[in-house]
Amino acid sequence: MKNILHKNEKKLSEVQPGSTWIVVSLEGGKGFITRLSEMGIRKDLTLEVISNSGGPVFVKCGESRFAIGHDMSKKIIVRKMM
Repeated sequence: MKNILHKNEKKLSEVQPGSTWIVVSLEGGKGFITRLSEMGIRKDLTLEVISNSGGPVFVKCGESRFAIGHDMSKKIIVRKMM
């Protein structure tokens, strides 16, 4: 089921570098969710966006850094951390 974005939510593919976000939901199938889980990316995780220039989105989670493909980043719904 597709998630309806609330006013404080965006797709990870749309966020600007230098900002911090919380993962609200993952909009993919079992394989997609498993792949992200293996990387440590799950609901309620805090991510800092390092780079987002239309290709892969580079994020930091604690001391770990990941490159998430653009198509995958469209399926990760995040909310700006206040």
